[in-house]
Amino acid sequence: MKFRKFNKSLLALGLATLYTVSTFAAVATDVPANHWAYTAITDLENKGIVTYNSKGQFFPNNQMTYFEVADILAKATGYVNVEIATNIDETFKNQIINNYNNQKSTLASYATKYSTWDKLYDQQVAYILGRGFISKTDLDKFITKANNKETKAIMTKQDLAVYIVRILGKEKTAQADYVAGAFKDESLISATNRPYMAYLKSIGMITPDAKGNSNPNTPVTKALCAKMVSDALKIKEAGTDNNSNSGTNGGQTNTTAGETVTFKKMMSKNTSEQYIAVQKEGDSKTIYYTVKNTLKAKDEAGNEISLSSLTAEQKITVTYELTNNIEYVTSIKVVGNGNSNSNSNSNSGSDTTVNASTVTGTLLEKVSNGIVRISLSDGQTRTYILDSNCTITLNGVTADSSALNAGDTVVVSVANATITKVQATKGTGSIVSTLSSGEITAKQVVLDGYNVTLKQGTSEATIFIPEKATIKRNNKIKNLEDLRIGDQISLTKTGTTISAVTATGEQSNVTGMIKEIHLAQPGRVVVNTGKETVTYTLGTETEIYDINSRKYINLRDLHLGQEIELLLESKEVVSLDVVKSTSAVNYKGIIKNVSRGSDYIDVLVDYDPISGQTQIYKRIEVPNSLSIINNNKEVNRNTLDIGMEVVITYKYLDDSSPEKILIIG
Repeated sequence: MKFRKFNKSLLALGLATLYTVSTFAAVATDVPANHWAYTAITDLENKGIVTYNSKGQFFPNNQMTYFEVADILAKATGYVNVEIATNIDETFKNQIINNYNNQKSTLASYATKYSTWDKLYDQQVAYILGRGFISKTDLDKFITKANNKETKAIMTKQDLAVYIVRILGKEKTAQADYVAGAFKDESLISATNRPYMAYLKSIGMITPDAKGNSNPNTPVTKALCAKMVSDALKIKEAGTDNNSNSGTNGGQTNTTAGETVTFKKMMSKNTSEQYIAVQKEGDSKTIYYTVKNTLKAKDEAGNEISLSSLTAEQKITVTYELTNNIEYVTSIKVVGNGNSNSNSNSNSGSDTTVNASTVTGTLLEKVSNGIVRISLSDGQTRTYILDSNCTITLNGVTADSSALNAGDTVVVSVANATITKVQATKGTGSIVSTLSSGEITAKQVVLDGYNVTLKQGTSEATIFIPEKATIKRNNKIKNLEDLRIGDQISLTKTGTTISAVTATGEQSNVTGMIKEIHLAQPGRVVVNTGKETVTYTLGTETEIYDINSRKYINLRDLHLGQEIELLLESKEVVSLDVVKSTSAVNYKGIIKNVSRGSDYIDVLVDYDPISGQTQIYKRIEVPNSLSIINNNKEVNRNTLDIGMEVVITYKYLDDSSPEKILIIG
């Protein structure tokens, strides 16, 4: 029998794979820019939660098992492999180790129960089990049995919805707020899963199709998983999730009609409703009620005011009624201003503001899913969420959020991380950074200019340089795009607008060996020069030339281990020449595990040229077409067995599968 129990050190390895070429923030070759999940996939790849193979492929339509989704959910919520990760907080490391030890017996029982249980994911499964994102009863869903045959189950959309809601900390809210009829095909959703699906619909994460169906049993693909996880992370990053178990109804609160409470904030619930967060006198617990967007509050004089006019810490009197087991606020009256300048409960921390409810800054990117990222005057970045009733003007004309772009100057009214009003000015080049000189460490083309990251000592800020600014580099008039990463620059401002940039940079040559390739835009290569390992950034017009083949190539054509020569302007690559390509790479080792279908093997290799480590486990993909040689004869991959000594040959270090496997013992 080839499927054996794993060696302990193999379990600790987790998901280490052979191809460690870095592709952070890369663009997947099989996910076009108009793909419905493009932004989500790129977002998760940028965060290191998902990866592409060495050819830049993501395979968005591949269906995912519960094990594979568990891996994504674990990484998305903070899991790291403590055996591999460096610079990890010791307390957090111990928490992961202790949690795994606590869950180990449970997982061992499932490995005994199911022969196809995938132990390589045990640490990730243990992590989300310990965090409460999945329950022990969910573990039986990982494997299906039919006709005495076990199969790793493909996750369904409705089960993923349950786990996403738990990650958002909204399980009790979803159960308490649930009203039947959210979807036409609700009968296809299991009764226990219906509140979760309905909740994600209410916050816009699940949208019914044209017939009103949710299609709950749709298999989860890599694209669907990326979209739902990315959306959930954006909600949490914006500070709109809340782990309060009080819910909004269902007997969780005891507020009575006409009770005076302290207003905290408004939060979007769906397109027609919001949550109002309040605290009772002498109680630090936050209570959430539902309020219709059409409701008007009243000030102390009895005049009608909008809900967005309420400010944090105001004393208000609320009345409510129970409808379909949901406590709806039916009236709000301001009875005292309290400390309207307090932002102590804001999820985004203290802000640098003109006054307590106004923030001035520069948009770092287009508004997406109601999420707004602004660079403030102290160089910090703040993330907010647009209120559903937010009013937006652009150059004095009413607009919607889609009209806003990176580089726009904005003055926003903020109440507890929620933006209620935006006044934007397009393309003025207004900056909010106090830095006036420093080194360019990153740059991004935006409408009418560049967003440039400037670093001086320990201070760092993103600034906007307008296209019309005068650029002088090395005492010569240049264009904005001639500024290079690594240039030292000083800024001249007219008011708050950058009117001129003076830059200095120097040209140099570097030779070395490629250690990492980052396929992001802008691309980067990590080079070992023999004295040090340095990361260099490629410009949009960098020429890459293979001297041996005498032709120009792309970044994706580079491979680990190649010897290259770089021409640099400051720290940005102007040209890259491949001087010498790598020869075939051989790994020698002992097979420690063979998958049930023999589509991969786990090998304890003597030496890994990528990491420089000895006696390390590698997972080797074994395609059906792979050449496997035993006693000078071609054999089938089913011949591979535990304990065999093998030599594995790769054409390049970063290839996803080898050219051949030679069995030598």
